[in-house]
Amino acid sequence: MLKPAAVLLFLLMLQGCSDHLLKDETKTENSGYFADATDCLHRSYRKEQIKVPTGKTMSVIDVPISHDAGSFSACMQYAGHPTPKVDTQTYLTVSRSCLSESQHTENPDDAYAQCVKRSRITVESVSGDKK
Repeated sequence: MLKPAAVLLFLLMLQGCSDHLLKDETKTENSGYFADATDCLHRSYRKEQIKVPTGKTMSVIDVPISHDAGSFSACMQYAGHPTPKVDTQTYLTVSRSCLSESQHTENPDDAYAQCVKRSRITVESVSGDKK
């Protein structure tokens, strides 16, 4: 009874390893680029707290006012993506435009990277190579 259990365990481990290797091979140099830009855009919202009457009490809610370009740029840098050689507001503007353009494409990571490459900003390199 021990031998079939050991064989089954071995086969399960082998399958897990093969899935891991296949997933790593399908990654591209732009994997996660679109998702990181989307996440950083949401994280860079400037919020203002306002009091709103709710029944007999007052509740405080956060209202998004605008995006903080410096926060967006720092977030993208922290996520491991190259930072532009322009001011952070221009980078944020280009990124928002590229996110909108690449949102419904087959491969949003590559579409976003291509959009950033052809924009008016100079990024060190989307793929990590120095220009």
